[in-house]
Amino acid sequence: MNSTAAVLNVTEKFTQSEVLNTWATVIKSVICVSTILTNSAVFVVFGVDERLRNYRHNAFILNMAVIDFLTGVVSEPLIIYQEYYTGSSLTAGACVFFRLVYAGVINGTFWAVTVTTIDKFVYIRYPLRYDAFVTTKLVAAMIAGVWVYMVASAVAVELTMTVDMTDWTGACYPLTRFETGLALMVLDFVIPVGLMVALNAKIFRIITSHARRMRTGSGGREDEELRKKIAASARTIFLLVGSFFCTVLPFFLFVAIESGCDYCHRYTVGGMKTNQIFLWFCMLNSAINPVLYASDVHFKRAYCKLFRLCSGPRSDRVHPFSTNTNGISTK
Repeated sequence: MNSTAAVLNVTEKFTQSEVLNTWATVIKSVICVSTILTNSAVFVVFGVDERLRNYRHNAFILNMAVIDFLTGVVSEPLIIYQEYYTGSSLTAGACVFFRLVYAGVINGTFWAVTVTTIDKFVYIRYPLRYDAFVTTKLVAAMIAGVWVYMVASAVAVELTMTVDMTDWTGACYPLTRFETGLALMVLDFVIPVGLMVALNAKIFRIITSHARRMRTGSGGREDEELRKKIAASARTIFLLVGSFFCTVLPFFLFVAIESGCDYCHRYTVGGMKTNQIFLWFCMLNSAINPVLYASDVHFKRAYCKLFRLCSGPRSDRVHPFSTNTNGISTK
């Protein structure tokens, strides 16, 4: 009787674990599919809406969408495979490909958001001289710089890899030498986060100053329209950076804490290890970003037209600003 009860108890625990693991995999798959679909929608609206392509600052948004799309089509599916089939290894070539893309998109995400923040800051700080400061060549150089860094950092991780982090999934996650990890922490985390915090603090002060002027009624109608466009631009970057901080930073903070805590990753919640929860919360950012782009009126109208959520005449209305203006209309 005792042996039978023990067997039933073990079987029940095993079944419960399998159910939790299955539900966790379903949730991860939903995030993965959402990432692919939402970022694909960004590509579609760019392809069909010429007005989006006429605003050069939207190139930074498109760059973020490409990186997020890579996360959805490469990193997330392979992570799901490795986490569901714990202990199973991909082929050596597949592991190398996964590590390169995984490290590249994680490292590149920080700088993609950072250069977008820099672009928004320049427009908000110097709205009338934005076109003179931020040329098409400069935009191309900034985006190219992000991709060069993505490739270089991913190769550096691969070349300095010491062992596989089998505690995470059983395969493929790289662990680099301490010197490389420290250098990447400074380049991937400290510098871009510091820039984002400093620039958003300055943007907040500028917006606050403009709000006071609007309340006092100083300036003419043109000044009021410009301030509204600046406020809308600031709202977009606040949402993007705020979402980034809420979803991505907890993962990196956990990684830093875990480096001095050998057992932290072994805790489980709902069938998922702690490190997996933070990792997938980080991955959620790639699915959320395309939704946040709708805070920009251009993207909102493009989405609206694509999914036929609004009437034709309003969506097809000629834009009230010239195609050389990089502001955001609030009309």
